[in-house]
Amino acid sequence: MKIRLPYMIQDQLTADVKGLDPIQSFIWSSETYQHEDFLDGPVCSRVAILDFDEADGSLHAPIDLDRAGAEAAYVVNQDPSDRSFQSVSAFATVLKTLNLYESPDVLGRRIRWAFDGPQLLVVPRAGTWKNAYYERGSHSLQFFSFPGGDRSSMIHTSLSHDIVSHEAGHAILDAIAPHLYDCMTPQSLGLHEAIGDLTALFGSLESRVLRGQLLDQTDGDIRGINAYTQVAEEFGMYTGRDGALRSLWNDMTLAGADDPNDFHDLSQVLTGAVYRLLVDYYDQEWLELSGGGRPDFRKSGQALWQASQAMERFSLRGLDYLPPGEISFADYGRAVIAADAVSNPDYPWFRERFAEILAPRLDVPASSLAFTEPPGDLFGGPVELDGLRTSDWHAYHFAENHRRELHVPDAVPIQVEPRLAVTKRAFRSGGRADYHETVLKVSWEEIERGTRDRWVRFGTTAVFDESGNPAALVTSNPAVTGETHAAERDAFVELLLDRDLASTTDPTADVDATLDRGALRIAGTGHRLHANQAPGAPVPAREDR
Repeated sequence: MKIRLPYMIQDQLTADVKGLDPIQSFIWSSETYQHEDFLDGPVCSRVAILDFDEADGSLHAPIDLDRAGAEAAYVVNQDPSDRSFQSVSAFATVLKTLNLYESPDVLGRRIRWAFDGPQLLVVPRAGTWKNAYYERGSHSLQFFSFPGGDRSSMIHTSLSHDIVSHEAGHAILDAIAPHLYDCMTPQSLGLHEAIGDLTALFGSLESRVLRGQLLDQTDGDIRGINAYTQVAEEFGMYTGRDGALRSLWNDMTLAGADDPNDFHDLSQVLTGAVYRLLVDYYDQEWLELSGGGRPDFRKSGQALWQASQAMERFSLRGLDYLPPGEISFADYGRAVIAADAVSNPDYPWFRERFAEILAPRLDVPASSLAFTEPPGDLFGGPVELDGLRTSDWHAYHFAENHRRELHVPDAVPIQVEPRLAVTKRAFRSGGRADYHETVLKVSWEEIERGTRDRWVRFGTTAVFDESGNPAALVTSNPAVTGETHAAERDAFVELLLDRDLASTTDPTADVDATLDRGALRIAGTGHRLHANQAPGAPVPAREDR
């Protein structure tokens, strides 16, 4: 089955200013992507549109799916002002984003949502508000609309490719690393924002039309301010900023952050490093395709496509290697570098260059991010994979018996996550190579002393090759990494409590806070992952939402 899905590849106003065609089609094919069943709606196995009417809260009739031709299609006009098009565009962007992550050369597996339910619900017209967000509790992405003033009668966030793919990125990262939703380290939430922005970037880079138009307008130079580096320009302008919400072209450092608690801005430390790596690799590819002399503009499109695909693999594939629990940007760096070393052992350029770029932004030595291959006899020989994959009892006892090797402290209860058994695809010097890996994640909680004592979760990810030999080990145990983020957690917890965003007495607070054996237990900080940091109050499409 094939289905053609039109979607917005650029904000309408931004597209008009830059002379870009904002609408493109995404072709979903059962031969290429994970299986889905499509119905009127738009609805498929894992994504469903709920189009509530803003006036009375009623649910609009589903959009018909026409299956008559070689390519099925939802019956809509390609007009951004049409609410049916807005529904299909949001649906297509979410599905396209999901497929990007599930491709064999990225995660190579089917995503299971972090909530108990098969479908991510997408509300394209959730009400009047300058905002958009992912919410685990309601299983939903919610996109709001607001008056555009002199420039436009109404701005619909569901028409912004950057915003829709960014919010879909939140839902996907929550599925990959669900503990991040309860973290207290600003960098943990900053990672969520960074992955959202990188998801938007890679979604844009998938568009051949957008790549070509951008290269034409920049003469092949992707540095500086352009349609790729500026995140949600239209939305940023309408929410009181000089330009986009954030920029991927920056030199931000952790030490130089104006507000270390502002995880939205903090995310630019990481996205700036990833984008710089993309630029470096693109320049290298462009020169090589040009024969080593002066860059040939005719080769820029091919160079950018190759660079974007390589960067998708590098920066997203390692998300499965993240340790469970609190995460720092350095932990992310170690995870993606380890995943790259496993997938491309003979081509160290990406991991070495990324360490060089990221380390000074974090004020850590590049060597602290480097990959160290675990010894083959770390666990006393090859691990019996069948039992590890299929039996929770076997996996738990394996972790208990190998606490030292997994960097788990003595005498703390452990939690073993569902294991991953995945076949992934790499592109090496000898050509395409498929490789299998089994991923085990173990976490534990400790009371961290501070201004307010609190429970903090740390963890370790162990990766095994198809023979059961250890391929990689990534831990967030401070005793191993030499890093502590206690002061950051102190400041962030105080901010949540001082602003009544978390409360031990008010059950309606955004973030859950309870006392457990004299220490704070914080949960639900992911509720703060809005598109707009200072959201105000929404006017929902339904009074009971």
